Amino acid sequence: MGAAFKLGLRLYGEMLRIGFDPDVFTYTALIRGHCVGGNMKEAEEHFTKIQKSDLPIDHVPYRILFKEYC
Repeated sequence: MGAAFKLGLRLYGEMLRIGFDPDVFTYTALIRGHCVGGNMKEAEEHFTKIQKSDLPIDHVPYRILFKEYC
């Protein structure tokens, strides 16, 4: 896991701690970062969070996961 992604995870945690809800762009960045790091379970968990939310989901998270699995 790269330093930039570790920082992103810390910022994500801080965002949640102070009460901000992530948007689809935040989740997509987390999905991509976890995929690059080989952490597919975590990537899938963030994808599930998008699906369970009221956020509109576009093709990008699907494409990222599809590419990693193929």
